[in-house]
Formats: sequence, structure tokens, C-alpha cells
Amino acid sequence: MTTAERQRQFVSLFGFVVIMDAIAWVAAASKDEVWAHLSMIRIGPLDDIFYFVVACQALFYLVDPTGQKTQDSKGAYSAQGLYRLVSGGNGVDRVFSGGFLRGARLALLFLPVTLIGAQSLKVFFPTAMSTGLANVLYWHVSLTFPVYLIVGLCLTSLGLNSLGGSYWKATLLGWLALALMIASDNRWDNHLYHLLTNVESLQAWSVSLSWAGFFAARAAITPELQDSALAST
Repeated sequence: MTTAERQRQFVSLFGFVVIMDAIAWVAAASKDEVWAHLSMIRIGPLDDIFYFVVACQALFYLVDPTGQKTQDSKGAYSAQGLYRLVSGGNGVDRVFSGGFLRGARLALLFLPVTLIGAQSLKVFFPTAMSTGLANVLYWHVSLTFPVYLIVGLCLTSLGLNSLGGSYWKATLLGWLALALMIASDNRWDNHLYHLLTNVESLQAWSVSLSWAGFFAARAAITPELQDSALAST
């Protein structure tokens, strides 16, 4: 296994975590006393831990897609290598911003579309599965959307938004999906409050970084992006 392949190993872990999330939310929506209580263990402390682990690995990938500078001789993640790479500059800001923005843009396209589809399924075929899927997707959109807006604005102000308007166009789907969900629930104050508080939530940042890293890795935004960024500095 090459260093680049090891650097992308978090992708399979993230897929497993998301599937477990969906199962837990479906179990909670079933209203079954046993399954609903068991799902709270997953939705409560465990998802925080899993997403934080995935987010750390996704950060290593987004900063160093090839893994050559942030892995030690045994192929393990090296915090010291990460510090040296970040503190040394060498175009790492453009590598990270390029990968993050492209991954976030794909997440902003994927999550709202699937949320709208799941919500439509919930309205026309109200089952535990459709309700659980709609709930978990809304949870992911509400966590990631505020973070992607904040990071997008910061990177744009620093001149690191290589996607330009295409990134902001992708956020329109997020606005649409959130507006539909909030309107269907008709609790605007409650939903908007939670959207704002998610900006200071470690879980929201972990989930957002995980989705961005996942789509960046799936889109194969790896050595070529890094090489071009380094060459431009």
C-alpha cells in the first residue's frame, strides 16, 4: 500500500460511520422502546468520537494528499510531520483550500438533493425508514451548511477560493433544502437558533471536515492538486 492509499483509508471508515448513523436514526424513528433507547447511545456520545477520528484523518489528507510528509516510517499519521508541513508553508494553504472547497462543494450538492428526496419520500410514504433518513440527512445538512459558509467566506477573503462563483451557487441547494425542512416543521426560531449554534460545535466542524475530505478523496483531488499548488508558490 502506497502512502497516498494509506492517506485515503479514512474514506471507508467514514462510509461505515454514516451507515451506522442512518441505522441509528431509523431505529429512533421506529418508536420501538428498545431500539429507540439503544440508538441514543450511537446518536449521543459515539458519533462525536467517530466523526472526530475521521475528521483528524481527513485533515491529514486535505493538507497532504500524498501522505509523504505527514506519515512516519511505519505509515502512521505523524502530528510532528503535520506541524512541520503547516508551519513551513510551501503552498499548503492552497492545497488545503483547493481540496476542502471542492469536497465541500460536492457535499453541498449531494446532501441537500438527497435530503429533499428523503423528505419527499417521508411525506408520501411515512415509514420509520423514510423518517429516519430524512432526519439524519437534515442533521448532516444543518451541521455542515453553516461551517461551509464560514470557511468559504474566510477562504474567499484570503484569495484562496479557486472555485469562485460555482462554490456559492452550490450553497443555494443548501438554502433550499433547509428552507423546505424548516417550513414543513414551522419552527423557524428553533431551527435558525440551532444553525447558528452549530458554528461553535466541535461535532459540526468534525462532520463538515469529514464530508469535505470524503468527497475530495473520492474525486481524486490528490497529487496533481498538490503539485500545481506547490509550483505556483
